[in-house]
Amino acid sequence: LRLLHGLGARRVTFFGLGPMGCIPLQRLLQRSSTACQESTNKYFSKKKESTNKLALSFNKQAGAVIKQLAASLPNATFQFGDVYDYFQDIIDRPYMHGFNNSHAPCCTLGKVRPTLTCTPLS
Repeated sequence: LRLLHGLGARRVTFFGLGPMGCIPLQRLLQRSSTACQESTNKYFSKKKESTNKLALSFNKQAGAVIKQLAASLPNATFQFGDVYDYFQDIIDRPYMHGFNNSHAPCCTLGKVRPTLTCTPLS
């Protein structure tokens, strides 16, 4: 962001992470149908940190850094967009957002269920 500011950027919104433990590849790697449900609860306590807890921690720290940078750079309006809860709501209530399913990937390729990109060939 300092580099962008140096190049003239004055208004930047940095979006945080969503529930990364709920993306299809993570669900496949965790090999658990309940892994996403367990790790999406912000207050779920387990000794092992879930992918979603790491995303929440990243968002908290990134928001603080963005706020600090905005205060320290002249004429900078940097904002942090926390999208975690928004995407969690889509996962929890897909029908409310026009989706039929939030647990299966939209594209598959053999054993590795999600592909890196969804193309007409996938």
